[in-house]
Amino acid sequence: MNGIYKLPGIRQMNSSSCGVGWWWLMALVVLVLAGCEAPTEDEAPPADEEAPPAEEVPAAEVEVGPEGPAQIDDGGITEIPDDPELIEEGEALFRANGCSACHAVEVDQIVVTGPSLVGVTERRQPEWIARMILAPGEMLDLDPTAQEMLAEYMVIMPDQNLSVEEVRAIMAYLGTLLEP
Repeated sequence: MNGIYKLPGIRQMNSSSCGVGWWWLMALVVLVLAGCEAPTEDEAPPADEEAPPAEEVPAAEVEVGPEGPAQIDDGGITEIPDDPELIEEGEALFRANGCSACHAVEVDQIVVTGPSLVGVTERRQPEWIARMILAPGEMLDLDPTAQEMLAEYMVIMPDQNLSVEEVRAIMAYLGTLLEP
């Protein structure tokens, strides 16, 4: 049978039916790429207008303690909330934002994309956790612990653009993920 297995109930495709699918896919790719053109001169901002410079703190002046770099806003979060409604909301947000795709939340769960969050509230200060969720890019720029995790996992945590209240809820959920 030349290495081809026929499964009952599965439509067999020949080369001509695959070719039609490929043409449609290629047409779709061309249309998508056509919409990704660079702005024309009419759309581009004038060359003499510059964006205001970002406020940068030289690395030597960055103060980093167990709470993380003081220059990064922690949203005023200084403790792990234990309100049951907030915990439930935090778990829903955690799942809705796809956090479990990279982070383990059970002791025996193996996820190699990012660090396990089991016991994270025992290992890290609340301010550090809040800063990491609110501003992961800035943390990677300024925090040695975040930089060590990047070196280990080789994956940059995406900025989820969460509000302080959403971060507070997620942190309440993380507070339930204790080491046994």
